[in-house]
Amino acid sequence: MSKRIFAGAVRLVCAAALIATLSPAKPTAAQQIPALATLSGRVAAAHSELVKWRAALVEERNQLRERARLQSLHCSAVEEGTDLETSCRQSLASLRAETGAHIEKSGQFNTAAANAEAVGNTPAPQAQLRMGAAANVRGTVYWLTSDGRRVPITAGSPLYIGTRIVTGDDSRLQILLLDETVFTIGANSEMVLDEFVYDPDTSMGKVTARVMKGYFRWVTGKVARKDPAMMKVTLPVGDLGIRGTDFEATVQTDGSGVVKLSLGQLQITEAKTGRIFPLNAGETVTFDRDGFFDKPQNTQ
Repeated sequence: MSKRIFAGAVRLVCAAALIATLSPAKPTAAQQIPALATLSGRVAAAHSELVKWRAALVEERNQLRERARLQSLHCSAVEEGTDLETSCRQSLASLRAETGAHIEKSGQFNTAAANAEAVGNTPAPQAQLRMGAAANVRGTVYWLTSDGRRVPITAGSPLYIGTRIVTGDDSRLQILLLDETVFTIGANSEMVLDEFVYDPDTSMGKVTARVMKGYFRWVTGKVARKDPAMMKVTLPVGDLGIRGTDFEATVQTDGSGVVKLSLGQLQITEAKTGRIFPLNAGETVTFDRDGFFDKPQNTQ
């Protein structure tokens, strides 16, 4: 007689934990999927990127809810040890990971919305090209001008192409780009937003940034989803080509560091040798101060 133990597990996780918490009803305490903040008319008029971000999150939430429903429907009577059981387990793992990422992005949006409501709109200088805004700021965070002046960055501050961002001790910055890319910068970090082109009508564009030192985490937005080749992060030892990705990187002061990938794929180009290799979800790769990457390791 075939066992159906797995079927009950899939039904419990998908139907109870995912469908229920992604529905308009009150989410369960276990998942803590936050309701999306409603933007006031003033903030909506001043921050089109927040309006588009919220709409994208609503669409994503609806898609996840439908996927959870289909998961439960198709995997509710799966025989243990079959190929279908393996497929159901894999799709469930993917759904869990994407739901977790959605929870984090929802929290980031709510923080950005609250900050925008608090500080209002800051007009951008016409001579500069805006690429996003500071969504959340803690501690000492500033950008350096060409003559060496330090301009403080506060929640809601607009950020422009060519901005050299620096964080101090016990500091943290979250940035929201206009294409809904979100990245977090940790303490004692430094980076430059080199290039940003984005067409909201087609989601086509280009994003490049340079990381000199510190901790960074990226959750890519519409540009990478539309054309992954158009988003790149440069480290002191090489380039990270982004393929629809959630990843984090640390660059130590001596030039060594580590890259850890949670979702998607990275195409890494080692600057010293020109060697190109992929980093897949669940893998970590370290690099030394001489500019060489080690072999990727599976850390899941």
